[in-house]
Parts: sequence; structure tokens; C-alpha cells
Amino acid sequence: MNILRMAILLSLAGSVFAGSPSDSWYRGATRCPVLDLRSDPVYTLDLGFVLPSDAENGNSLSLMEWDVQTDLFYFREVLLGDLDIRMQFQSVIPLDDAELNLPGQLLVVAFDNRWTWRYVNDMAFQWRFEPGFYSDLDALSLESLAMPMTFTGIKTINSSLSALAGLALRIGFEREVMPVAGVVWQPSPIFRLEALLPESRLVYHMLPEWVMHARWVWESMTYQMPGDRDDRERVTFESILMAIGLTREINPEFRVTGEFGLLNGREIDFGRGGSPDVDPAAYLRVGIGGSF
Repeated sequence: MNILRMAILLSLAGSVFAGSPSDSWYRGATRCPVLDLRSDPVYTLDLGFVLPSDAENGNSLSLMEWDVQTDLFYFREVLLGDLDIRMQFQSVIPLDDAELNLPGQLLVVAFDNRWTWRYVNDMAFQWRFEPGFYSDLDALSLESLAMPMTFTGIKTINSSLSALAGLALRIGFEREVMPVAGVVWQPSPIFRLEALLPESRLVYHMLPEWVMHARWVWESMTYQMPGDRDDRERVTFESILMAIGLTREINPEFRVTGEFGLLNGREIDFGRGGSPDVDPAAYLRVGIGGSF
């Protein structure tokens, strides 16, 4: 565990150096919908609400969520690949905790690093590692450090279709291994389909300033709770989200998004403290974002 913490700290420290965007060391002969056609803004700020629903004990549970993500740096020719460094901040605040004695605030503060190696035969490999704190805010410590990693192979079939397959390895989480698989299809600039695990998304540009999306997400996030007064080591929130949303581009550098969805298959797992099920709940999100 000490070696893991040292590796995470070194990764965090190494993320403060800047670089300039550029192409990968090896560029394939065909444009890749995954690596060459960006589908997410350079920054996002989202506020979400999970509306009240009943837990297994009959009491009400509702949550407020903050999510901030932003690009930081891009490095070229790092071990024959490109390194993209992003920052993420996520906060979950129980508004009603269903008498489950949930922490007052759960927090993720992490770097989202993506190292991509590409070859001329339209094959690529991406290593994603996210060192940071995944914790109860009141118990934030070195014991809260973790570094989920995802290893993904990418094959560009043609200029509009790519296939992906890999695994996410998340030591210390309730689900330590999760699959990554599927295809990304973008036949035109106005339509994009990401049929993937653990998250799928459909994007349609209805008008030059309006974008509609639908998404399906298998979510499983574990937060460490060292020193919990009920002797619980961690808590995991798991659910399946189905949502639709609309984005309005105010100008090329600023856009506003609204989203409505439903959370199903909900479970809160305390490990040693039980795993109460929670009824489905409505989900609302509003946010802003920068340019693509």
C-alpha cells in the first residue's frame, strides 16, 4: 500500500508541467472517431439532483451532486505516445440520508491522465490512470488515495467507425474490475453513437446551436471512509442511469446543458455495514461547458 501511495503522489506531482497540443507520435492512416473527433468540451461545470426516493428501510434518500472537469495539459512524445492530463472534482452531498448515517459530503479530487500510443495500421492503445482522493470529506487522508486504471485497445475500422475493448482495474473499489467494450460510429458531423460499456451516448446536432443527447451509464463509485464511527471502511453507490438532454450553444466558447433521467438498480454498499437497496429516482442536471 505504501508503494501504491508513493506512485500516486509521484503521478500527482508530475502533472504540474505544461505542454502544447500536437498529433500523436504515430498517426494511423485513417481518421479515428475516438481519438481524432472530440466529443466533450474542454471544461464542464455541472450541478445535479437525485430526487427523493425510499431506501430499503422506508426512509427518504436524496442527493445533490457537483461535477467539475477541465483540460490541463497535453504532452507530445511521452514514451512514444501522447499524454492528455485533465482534472476532475466531484462532490456528493446527501440532502436526506434515509437514516443510513451517510457522511456529510463525499469527494473525488483526481487527475484524469490518458496516455495514447498509435500505430500506422490503425491500431491504438490507451492507458488511463486517475490518481487522487476518493473519500468522505471529513476523513480525507493518505488512506483515501487510489488510482483506478483503464487499459483499452482501439481499432479504427474506417473513418466513421472504431471498436474498443479493454478492462478497468480499480484496486480498493467495490467493483475492482469493470469491462470496457463497444463501438463508436460517427457517419456525419451531426450524428454520433457511442455504444459502449460502461457508458453509451447518442448525440444529434438538430440545429447549428442546438444539440440533443441520450445516454445510458452503469455507475459504480466507491468512497473510502477511514475512521468511520460505525466501523465501515467504505461506501459504494451503484446505479444505472438513463437520461436525455439538450444543449444550447450560446457562442463558440460557451454552452448550457439541461438533462433529465431516471436512476434504476440502485444500491448503497457499506461492505461490512450491509447493502440496502434504494427505489428508482428521477435525476436532474444543469451545467455549462466550454468549446469542443
